[in-house]
Amino acid sequence: MFLRHWTLKEAYGKARGLGLLLPPDSYAVAPDAPGGPRPAAADDDGSRWQLAQWPRGDRHLLAVAVRRGNGPDVTVVRHHGPP
Repeated sequence: MFLRHWTLKEAYGKARGLGLLLPPDSYAVAPDAPGGPRPAAADDDGSRWQLAQWPRGDRHLLAVAVRRGNGPDVTVVRHHGPP
């Protein structure tokens, strides 16, 4: 569960262009929220963000954060690479 939280928080911080300069205690992410993970931050509208996460092998997770505006969720597609 820690790794799920951490990778989502890191993806969100990087997507905002701040990375680790965004204090980790200034925002939260609920990985199992209805409709998918969303951030909650005092200085940002978490409803405008879409987060996604996938396992990468047995020991790694991949996370992405997309600022989607006021429209519906975007389609995030993970390509597995060449065969």
